[in-house]
Amino acid sequence: MKKNVMKAVPEELEKTLIEHGAQIIDGKLPGLEAVFYAEKGLFPGDWKKLLAEQAKKDKLAKEKYHVIKYLREKGYITRLSLDDSDFFRLYRKGFRPGMDKTAYLLKVAGKNWKTNISGLLDDLDSAGKLRKELVYAIAGDLEKKPIFVKVGRSSFE
Repeated sequence: MKKNVMKAVPEELEKTLIEHGAQIIDGKLPGLEAVFYAEKGLFPGDWKKLLAEQAKKDKLAKEKYHVIKYLREKGYITRLSLDDSDFFRLYRKGFRPGMDKTAYLLKVAGKNWKTNISGLLDDLDSAGKLRKELVYAIAGDLEKKPIFVKVGRSSFE
């Protein structure tokens, strides 16, 4: 089942949304970005209803939105994965898409997150293939800022 609910963007809003860092593909906006821009008053609809719709498809939608909102308000641009993986791409602070490549591959985890070595190595492989640093965002308490944990490999040769 596809996790990302795409929302059609009214043509008259496209330019404004792009200026604010939106990721519009074929006239559509990824669902969690639509929630963010609706809360800011830049996209039509009730952001809480849009988030509830997204949560029907993705059990971590609220946590992911919490992380997106936190990072965007701190000046970071996030991009949701379009291949339906759980990863986000994160640009360095102050850089827009097209100005720089993404620096991090970000994965959101909820408060009950449990991982194992196999899952961790799979995530490291995904980040390595894209030449990105792997960061986990643990968004357990939606009233507090997420905890960010950067994970990498080391070699002692």
